[in-house]
Amino acid sequence: MLIDVTRRYSERMLGDVVHRLWDLKQTGLAGDAIGLKIGWSTAAVHAHIREYGGVRPRWGHQLQGRSLSMSERERILELKGQHGVREIARRLGRSPSTISRELRRDCGVNGYRATRAHALAFELARRPKGSRDN
Repeated sequence: MLIDVTRRYSERMLGDVVHRLWDLKQTGLAGDAIGLKIGWSTAAVHAHIREYGGVRPRWGHQLQGRSLSMSERERILELKGQHGVREIARRLGRSPSTISRELRRDCGVNGYRATRAHALAFELARRPKGSRDN
């Protein structure tokens, strides 16, 4: 499952590739075999697995309800350089305010990153929430 990536983001950050890595790891394949199947070096596979302590990260799961999915966030990343907020919203079937809010909230120093935005959304959605001090 090699993916041609000619855009600004890294192949390592594509959700489908990361999901496939963890699915293959779960079947018991070794790092070198996983690397061959997804197009990564063995060192990159081991580094990614080590980064999460050998446990599939929870942010890889879909958020429930009205939240944007990882695939929608990746699509926003693809479209944001070529189209405005309203056009992106139309293509995704979302409100322009949802897309605008997503881009504003999750634009860091390096610009919008779908994986970082999805991980942040998952963290912010976790329960229980702490109480507010007024």
